[in-house]
Amino acid sequence: MPENEQWRDINRPKLEELISLEDGADLSALTADHLRRLVRWDDLWGKKIGRNSVTTKQAVKEYLARDRVNAEKEVPPAKDEDRGEAALTELFQQSRNADTPIVVERIVDDIDDIIRKIRFDGWQATEAGKREVRKALRRTLAKYKLHKDEELFEKAYRYVKEYY
Repeated sequence: MPENEQWRDINRPKLEELISLEDGADLSALTADHLRRLVRWDDLWGKKIGRNSVTTKQAVKEYLARDRVNAEKEVPPAKDEDRGEAALTELFQQSRNADTPIVVERIVDDIDDIIRKIRFDGWQATEAGKREVRKALRRTLAKYKLHKDEELFEKAYRYVKEYY
């Protein structure tokens, strides 16, 4: 059985065993966004209930134990693109304020999807590549009414340029 499917052996949890991903983040020193990705990638047991996702303390503990074992193995470093998604998430979390009730994960996923579709090897070295990526990034930010924040755009573009 593949390592990332081990959580499937967990018996169906009882309702009182379910915890929010925010509570799981408190237990694990990981962010709730990171736990959401782990659930989405099937590395952590979790379920979506309405607009919220839940997991169990047991699932978080088992993930952390597996993660620790994997960290001790010689695992190749994460792809730059995956680190780029994490860096973009952090950037948008820091830029968020009371006037911008945005869903950071959705913005980062949109940027990630669009950039992966339009980029090509060596795009950073061509004017056409830079222009297309900047246009796509600006359109994505405009969708969330963030296109007027030039500093945010430039920071996001630097992350994209470095990691994609």
